[in-house]
Amino acid sequence: MQYRPENKAILQAIQDLLMKEIIPKIATDDLLSYKTLVSWNMLGVMIREIEKEAEFLNDEFNSLRSLNFLQEDLKKNMDEFKSMTLIEKTLFLQSLNHTFAKAIRSSKDANTKSEVWSHIKATLKNNLQISNPRFTP
Repeated sequence: MQYRPENKAILQAIQDLLMKEIIPKIATDDLLSYKTLVSWNMLGVMIREIEKEAEFLNDEFNSLRSLNFLQEDLKKNMDEFKSMTLIEKTLFLQSLNHTFAKAIRSSKDANTKSEVWSHIKATLKNNLQISNPRFTP
């Protein structure tokens, strides 16, 4: 079987190329240097997404499971959820988030709003960890 590097390794190799080979050669072109640095940074975001994707999907599932008003929509337990592929998990969570959004719009209950705020903070924390590697919760 032919050696196939992981996506993370490919992205890291491209990052190294940009920083070690390309940036020194275009240092006099401010706009191109800037665009190259932005590209390098976006590759870093993609690497962190790959590294943390499964963990964050599980965190989101657990956070949604803790919302009382979604209990009837959560027919899958954690073991079933863990056995899903990443694509299946993503689609399942999209469906739950759609239900979650409807429930937020229709609810007037203070407990629901507290639960919602807790879920939103947890989701935001995960998103910030991806976009900013120096973020510490």
